[in-house]
Amino acid sequence: MSRKAPLTALCAATPIDGDGVPDWIHLVPAGGAIQTVDGRGPYRVRDYAALARTSLKAGGKLVLDECHSTDKAAVLGLPAPARGWIVELQARDDGLWGRVEWTEEGRRLMEAKAYAGISPVVTHAQDKTVLAVLRASLTNTPNLVGLTALHSEETSMDWKAKLIELTTILREEGTKV
Repeated sequence: MSRKAPLTALCAATPIDGDGVPDWIHLVPAGGAIQTVDGRGPYRVRDYAALARTSLKAGGKLVLDECHSTDKAAVLGLPAPARGWIVELQARDDGLWGRVEWTEEGRRLMEAKAYAGISPVVTHAQDKTVLAVLRASLTNTPNLVGLTALHSEETSMDWKAKLIELTTILREEGTKV
């Protein structure tokens, strides 16, 4: 039986909101099935503590770039500068979090709210079980469902519920939806 190589997925996450620059970013939400806006999921994680250990080897760090430049630009010989480094991973009740050491430019971009969210790059098995987080990227195209907004570690946004609520309000006002 031949062994299939793991697959890689660029997975844009929850939008940035609020003020300031977060020390911790939510990389992978908890739950049975991690849904995506574009339908590539659902992804699954069996053990978040093991995912943290696998993703960040002792003494290592994961690059945080812009618009997946490590995956898209660097392969063409174009610049792919780090905007931060994920230096620690934690398995929490609500998923996998990464502590970021921001570069000066990354901090400036976050303060300016130049990007809407964080997008983890994961490697996964054929059955979409996440094996490791390889890196992450500042992005304006959120895709993963269920991550906490970057500037608020204590609250999460249920976009489906918000959409249903907005649709209900619009219908009550007589707006055709």
